[in-house]
Amino acid sequence: MIARDGGFTHVELITAISVMSVLSAVAWPKLVDVGSEARYATMRSLSATLTQASVLNGAQGQLRGAAQPLRSCQSAGHLLVNATMTDDRMHWQGRELVLEDAAANKLTGSLRECTLRDAQDPAAGKVDFVIRLCPDQACSNT
Repeated sequence: MIARDGGFTHVELITAISVMSVLSAVAWPKLVDVGSEARYATMRSLSATLTQASVLNGAQGQLRGAAQPLRSCQSAGHLLVNATMTDDRMHWQGRELVLEDAAANKLTGSLRECTLRDAQDPAAGKVDFVIRLCPDQACSNT
């Protein structure tokens, strides 16, 4: 009988390294893409918030006459308390986001299709959403 030192054989080490390299080759692309997926999820949530804020803004204007006039997608960024707007760029929590009219704007009347995209991360994609416009005359009850 041969006494062993308790170490690993070369075959065991090569097998373990091979398994770890295959696992890392599969997991690495997913780990790299997690940041863009997180930013996309954040933009989806933010676009829903902008939609709800525009609806509430219009209702407040009709009931109390004290609403923020919304004439375009870019002006929707003014509804968020912790966001600042520079032209079509919205600065929110350290990110620079772009608010623009959707390419295929099929809605009419007081609804407008908008697009939100991350100016710093094109891989995050873009999110389409709808806002309710509130021009000056619709934002007051007079």
